[in-house]
Amino acid sequence: MVQGAVRAAEALNYDLVVMMLGESTAPDLSVMTRMSVGALLIQPGLDGRGLRGELSAHTVSVDGPGERQLMVDNYGGALKALRHLSELGHTRIGLISGLNSEPLLSEPGQPEVQARDDATERLKAYRDFMRASALGIPEGCVQHGDYSKASGEAATHRLLALNAPPTAVFVAGDAMALGAVHAAQDRGLTVPRDLSVVGFGDLPVAAALRPGLSTMRQPLELMGEAAVGLLVALAEGRTPEWPRPFATQLIERESTTRP
Repeated sequence: MVQGAVRAAEALNYDLVVMMLGESTAPDLSVMTRMSVGALLIQPGLDGRGLRGELSAHTVSVDGPGERQLMVDNYGGALKALRHLSELGHTRIGLISGLNSEPLLSEPGQPEVQARDDATERLKAYRDFMRASALGIPEGCVQHGDYSKASGEAATHRLLALNAPPTAVFVAGDAMALGAVHAAQDRGLTVPRDLSVVGFGDLPVAAALRPGLSTMRQPLELMGEAAVGLLVALAEGRTPEWPRPFATQLIERESTTRP
């Protein structure tokens, strides 16, 4: 994504300053705010409410907080991943969801909290797909992680410890999917013969993993270019046309097969 943003900034004769924000330190954005015409926030799951007072008036968020957001089609992408597993013949499909998805786990008949969050959309797609396809949601087959490899490992161990474990799992992030593959292997299972795994994101590790990880590719460079274009338009006083959520692409590798 940064490469796309850099390319777009250069084409528009703007400089792009990149700042990495750590979770353990409070960011000092004062210098950047004084020198910049806008801010591009790339941090899925980051609670940006505490930063809004420090950021430029012109702020675009990519799959993160804020009113001006650039999003991928999380719901549609999750449906593509689930259809892939279903078309392979899997009927007992688990989910390892991400952060902030608990509100959609309300009891039947209770109001749902619809948060604009990537994990929530992917969870909603799973629930809708499983119910619409008459597969139902197997008990215990929805587990939660925090997008880290370790949380994916822990969630997969919980899934595989079920009396009737899933034969396939859709994982809402590639780092967690890497953990899922390792957890299965630690139990003496083979991916994909014993457990098919499909992730989301197409991080570089997805192609390097053995077996290669089937996953949903996000058009990150295109989103970076679009975000910079929007920021420049806002800074120059124009009203840009906001793009619709960006489509994802299923990348089939070796981590999925028929049960």
